[in-house]
Amino acid sequence: MQTCLLFLSNARTQRNISNQCFPSVSLKISQAALEKSASNLEDFGIKKQKKVSKKFEAFFLNLYLPYLVSPCTKTSKMTKIAQRKTYQSPFPVHTYTLDNGLQVMLSPNKLEPRIQTNIVVKAGSKHDPDDCTGLAHYFEHMMFKGSSKLGTINWEEESKLLQEIEALYEAHRQTQDPAERKALYQKIDQLSNKAASFAVPNEYDKIVSEIGAKDTNAYTWVEQTVYLNNIPSNQLANWLKLEAERFRHVALRLFHTELETVYEEFNITQDSDPRKVNKAINEILFPTHPYGTHTTIGRGEDLKAPSQSAIQAFFSQYYVPNNMAICLSGDFEVEEALEAIETYWGGFQAAEVPAFEFTEQPNLDQAVTKEVYGQNAPFVEIAWKIPGSNAQTLPYYEFITSILQNAQVGLIDWIKREQKVLTANAYMYMFKDYSSLRISAQPIQGQSLEAVKDILLDVFDKLKNGAYPDWIIEGIIKDIKLSMINQADSNSDRSNIMTQFAIWDVDWEHMDNRMQRLEQITKEDITQFIREHISAAPAIIYKKQGDDPSVLKMEKPHITPLPMNKETQSDFASEILSYQPDVIPTHFLDLKSSIEAIDLNNGCTLHYQTNQYNDLFKTTLHWELGKSNKKEVALLGAIMNYMFTTNYNQEELQNKLFQKGLYISSKCSEETLMVSIQGLSDTFEEAILILKEVLTTASIDEQALSNIKRDIFQSRINALTNKQVILRNGLMNYIKFGPDNPFTDRLDTAQLIDIDVQAIEALIHQLLEYPFTCYCYGSFSLEECKNQIQQITDASHVHRAIPTLKEFVQAPVQQNQIFTLDFPMVQTDILFQAKINETFDLDLYVLSEWYNQYFGYGLSSIMFQEIREAKAYGYATYAYASSPGKKNQAHNLTAYLGTQPDKVNTAIPDILELLNNMPVVPNQMEQARQSILKNIESSRINKSNIYWTWLKNNKLGYDEDVRALTYEKLKAATQQDLINFHQEVIKNKAYNIVLMGPIDQLDLDYIATFGTIQKLSVEDVFGYSEEDIKQALAKL
Repeated sequence: MQTCLLFLSNARTQRNISNQCFPSVSLKISQAALEKSASNLEDFGIKKQKKVSKKFEAFFLNLYLPYLVSPCTKTSKMTKIAQRKTYQSPFPVHTYTLDNGLQVMLSPNKLEPRIQTNIVVKAGSKHDPDDCTGLAHYFEHMMFKGSSKLGTINWEEESKLLQEIEALYEAHRQTQDPAERKALYQKIDQLSNKAASFAVPNEYDKIVSEIGAKDTNAYTWVEQTVYLNNIPSNQLANWLKLEAERFRHVALRLFHTELETVYEEFNITQDSDPRKVNKAINEILFPTHPYGTHTTIGRGEDLKAPSQSAIQAFFSQYYVPNNMAICLSGDFEVEEALEAIETYWGGFQAAEVPAFEFTEQPNLDQAVTKEVYGQNAPFVEIAWKIPGSNAQTLPYYEFITSILQNAQVGLIDWIKREQKVLTANAYMYMFKDYSSLRISAQPIQGQSLEAVKDILLDVFDKLKNGAYPDWIIEGIIKDIKLSMINQADSNSDRSNIMTQFAIWDVDWEHMDNRMQRLEQITKEDITQFIREHISAAPAIIYKKQGDDPSVLKMEKPHITPLPMNKETQSDFASEILSYQPDVIPTHFLDLKSSIEAIDLNNGCTLHYQTNQYNDLFKTTLHWELGKSNKKEVALLGAIMNYMFTTNYNQEELQNKLFQKGLYISSKCSEETLMVSIQGLSDTFEEAILILKEVLTTASIDEQALSNIKRDIFQSRINALTNKQVILRNGLMNYIKFGPDNPFTDRLDTAQLIDIDVQAIEALIHQLLEYPFTCYCYGSFSLEECKNQIQQITDASHVHRAIPTLKEFVQAPVQQNQIFTLDFPMVQTDILFQAKINETFDLDLYVLSEWYNQYFGYGLSSIMFQEIREAKAYGYATYAYASSPGKKNQAHNLTAYLGTQPDKVNTAIPDILELLNNMPVVPNQMEQARQSILKNIESSRINKSNIYWTWLKNNKLGYDEDVRALTYEKLKAATQQDLINFHQEVIKNKAYNIVLMGPIDQLDLDYIATFGTIQKLSVEDVFGYSEEDIKQALAKL
């Protein structure tokens, strides 16, 4: 998620905003053969090294620094700290700037013995050369490939071949003759195969995994590239040593297969309607600025003609300490962390960073409209160019986004509550030179995109003219305070915010004084700011449904599968892995005894936990009553936004909740229903009274209910063209259970039409007549909690039995069966699924976790190495042995690849071969086992997670902490156990195989040799057609 949006989002909208951001995220992938230019260390094959400083205040792992002294040895002279500051709000932050310009931001947090590490490079797609777009992003991939010491077993020989490959790429780039390019690429392929014999694939990922890191990743966006890890606290110094080597020098090894996977990532973006809309907006608002002329993924033609020389120049210019930051949040002593940073980064030298210059972008005199086509449902997005993000504009941007949308009483929230549109969102893209304000919405049934545009422009006019209640400003400030409390709990959130401030070059003093600044701003100030700075005409994009004529399609290149030297290891890796830190003692919980439980006066149970960390509370009523017991229950989430009660109409109820900093939500699954209220503890008593009133007196008017039905039907139509819903929800359930499955088990059209207001009222009011459990997490006493909760239970009389649960039994797979579904998209999705055990088995769970770490998931997994690294089939691929959430449910194996249609014929047998004949690499098996053990050692279950973990374990038949059992079983497990697991559970399984995409481009005669083909339509998978829904809508 883009961190600027995390910073600006309020306590209720963070989860929604992330869907609007499009940084290019790379799963621990890279290739690297880059050296910095100029002097010394000829044994490393490097010309010049740089020097890094000792400041620990930045968030993601993204530093590529060459330096004079090997990062693997301590420097004798400590780098001088040029600036040092300490802040306490909204969480402790210590900021430093070293003499060489490296920013360090440190936020100690002792909640668990882990550290979120973020290395930030202030360079992204806006810094790409105009003729090499996408460079910053694919260079980020290469940063995972290693250096002259990391990822190689013979750098002297490998480097000679890499130099030849670089020259061939330059020749390939210069010629436009297709035959000559093909011949050059063939030479590149041949030399790359030779060079790969000296490479240790994904050695960086193997190392960080074995030392206990998780969430290893990176992302590239417009103005930054950020490298991420979450490490055990006892590995900080070792990790800094590893990263210093990674950023010292980059080897562009395994380049041509990596670049091909980036092209497959480009293909994914060609199927993404939101990305297309974002591109169109930027082209209008920023016509001559890289914001509008570059995309992070790059142009397809540039990706097919890369320049390694340009990559080296980019590295030398931007991956220098004075253009970087290290942000850490977690369990460390500040001075010790700072000393370690100096020790391993003090040898890097600053260098002049090219000043970014741009032409001022003109304001639009009148709205510019553009149409964009794609398969997803239509929507409208409107965007205004606004000033860049800095200390002066940030407070106003916080208010503007929350006035528009806060999940309760924002201007955008109200057009949804008034049911004028189907969905709507407001957010900002926040960059240094310019930012943009965006609002978007989907039409309701029968509504034109022009009508949606007019509604959105009316919302903007209200914003510009201050046509909203005065009290909303105070409510927003309270909401921001709640958000700050939540963010302080998370090391990831802390690091993300520090990262964004480093990218914007905004001093943390702004964050430290954030609330004071906000409290000084009046409604009149906001209105004046908007009129002065958001006065130009907007860009208006109509996202229409249909085929996109701009889609670029290219044939696959010939790639000889690269050798994967899985059993090799560099001397540098051995050095890192030989480090023996103090062991972090495991910490397992007696989960049940950690939760207080008492009976309530209606016979139900109250579970209580004291919140020892902050002043927030959350109370949840939990029923074992889901849509598979009673289908109507699934409507409650939609109804919540339109309810009124005895004492409050719809608007009054939402206003009351927002002013008090309270939020009511509901969540319904197949088997459970939860209704929650949360806020500050001093509002707990009032919150329970409001919740009681909602559960006992809530109703909805006829028109609102009719509109809800209309919107549900429209959402069902929209789902028919959403490829992720089709694949992940529809097809996955279909191949497991058949046409009658949890996905299709919904109110049919006739049942939905027949529901009236009386049925809705009965549904809500009868909830307290079913048995339920109450869970409360807060800073008050159990007795206080009980006294308040019994105000709800006093009004209830539990006498209804939970309706019988409709169970779905997963069908066995006797022989390979292939399900095809034709869908207009660039890639073809290939999905394999098999049931591997009937019911939950703890031993199977433990070995599945080991199997996933070793074979199927992550950059160093066998699947990733063979399918992506060696053969460049696609960007996204994995195999995963999943365990069920209940003891009577099945274990499954799922494998996935997204790839071009012309690669499907070879991809299917190659994946099946891997699944059936797992390569055995003893050292990699042990690295995977150690990774899991070290993660368990440094993991902690705390706060309300204690209760939810206990509940989850209970459904599997365990009261105790399952981590303890897992840890002991895995410690005792042998590699033969893992081999036996594969032989007995995975090998030669029959699979359901899904092929979704342009089926007419596939060789079905050949594919039929792998199993019987069954052709499916979207209607088969969903159980309804668009025409069915339209007929139902006509009856409303």
